[in-house]
Amino acid sequence: MKTKNRKTKIYKLWINVLTGRLPMYEEHVLLYAHGAIVIVGYRDSTNIDGEKWLSIEDDPLYGITHWMPLPNPPQLKSEVKKLEYSNPMPDTINIKWK
Repeated sequence: MKTKNRKTKIYKLWINVLTGRLPMYEEHVLLYAHGAIVIVGYRDSTNIDGEKWLSIEDDPLYGITHWMPLPNPPQLKSEVKKLEYSNPMPDTINIKWK
């Protein structure tokens, strides 16, 4: 049952481009198209012929139906071991894993 609730919560994060608000121009977001494709892209501010979506490589994207903000990046403090730097000599760096 937890999996179903999680999927429902994730589904509610997607915003329909026809009925919901749109992201700010040039804001990187997750894009959903053709019922399955998820890609990072943005809304083009230079297009005068209506909405235009571009990938982060500036390739045009078609069939975009939903978008959602990018998630926050992981907190690396708890995932990466802290390093202790000591510098006994000016031209060397010793790294010790804690």
